[in-house]
Amino acid sequence: MVRQAKRLTRTCAMMLATLSVPAVVYAAATYTVKPGDTLWSIAQQNGMTLQQLEDANPQLSDFNQIQVGEKITLPNGQTTTEDDLYWLAHIISAEAQGESQEAQEAVGDVVLNRLHAGGYGNTVHDVIFQVVDGAYQFTPVLNGSIYDTPTASAIAAASADLQGLNIVPNALFFYNPNEVPAGSWVEQQPTITQIDSLVFAK
Repeated sequence: MVRQAKRLTRTCAMMLATLSVPAVVYAAATYTVKPGDTLWSIAQQNGMTLQQLEDANPQLSDFNQIQVGEKITLPNGQTTTEDDLYWLAHIISAEAQGESQEAQEAVGDVVLNRLHAGGYGNTVHDVIFQVVDGAYQFTPVLNGSIYDTPTASAIAAASADLQGLNIVPNALFFYNPNEVPAGSWVEQQPTITQIDSLVFAK
């Protein structure tokens, strides 16, 4: 069993190594505007709100007219690391394996939305492993499937999410209507959209 676990860990590490996810530290940092960038996309990429980015750059008179090569101040915030990719890929795979790529990416978005909202944890790992009133927030942590080797599609989804993709902005919950008890509290949350068999809510 131990040898098998080590093999799975090595396999996952090799899969993760095939993707390049930048370590973005934006405490007292700047960002150089690239072709196609907008303040909104820069904010999403760096895990902050547009308002936070605008507040950190009062010198910009027209927030829609940033120039390529311009330096944008990035306010204090979270740090994207290989550890974030590791755990985000694991939770996506455990929660949405067999769903479309869009649904997998949306599951990752929920984790990152919680991270940026505050109150759910300070890292991707903390958000995934959060326990509230004795209850795990994500079933795979409870049943152990969080430790299964993630699929290649889950790793790709996690990478896209960490680089700024957000299909379901403001979604903090997701569930399969066929797998939750009738009248469950989660069904009472305002629905944003449904992708495949998963409902995303806030």
